[in-house]
Amino acid sequence: METIATGALEISESDLVAAGTRRRVYRHPQTADKVIKIFWDDQVPAARRARRRGRWFKSLARFDDNENDYRQFRRVERHFGTAIRCIYRIYGYVETTLGRGLVTEHVRNADGTTSDTLAEHVRKCGAGRVLPALEELFDELARYHVVAKDPHVENVLVRECGGGRLELVVIDGLGDNNVIPFATLSRRLNNRKLMRKKRSLLRHIWRINRETRLEAPSTDIPESHRPLQREMAG
Repeated sequence: METIATGALEISESDLVAAGTRRRVYRHPQTADKVIKIFWDDQVPAARRARRRGRWFKSLARFDDNENDYRQFRRVERHFGTAIRCIYRIYGYVETTLGRGLVTEHVRNADGTTSDTLAEHVRKCGAGRVLPALEELFDELARYHVVAKDPHVENVLVRECGGGRLELVVIDGLGDNNVIPFATLSRRLNNRKLMRKKRSLLRHIWRINRETRLEAPSTDIPESHRPLQREMAG
């Protein structure tokens, strides 16, 4: 584990960027390029393990989302370098006035604004533009042998790169929680899991698209994805 600063950084609730079930995300007080992920008090790994009857014998790391993300990022970085853009960059740990946090990349658009989640983007713009970027995302996850156990519409961000180009970035749910990390050990097994997760993610996208863009023209969906669209609607 790497701690990247000494002393506790002052964090206030006005710095809150997003909040999930287990963690909340705050702006880094010293740089706009980073955010800090901090567990809710009742979601710290020790508390989660204590609530799970019969799980006392399992490693504390199994319940630590921050550490799982960090270890997976470091593994991929060690093998493939720093040019990977399909997952967010992670810099290490820092002590704050709200507890220990994980310092990560603040995923932003070309104009400096915070990137939308995949769900937000589809609600605003429909599914059409994002589908080619989704293909690129899963191609990269497979190419770099990234173990992403939970890519869904709320923990994938859509980065507007300018010129109409989009990139999808996984910002949560990295790593392998199995006692024997089969997906980490086997690229072939990981690729099969990624394909199942891609299909599940597409189902969520189509559902959001149907709910929010009922009047969208058929050209909103690329021709290559029309057969899958009809299957999902069936």
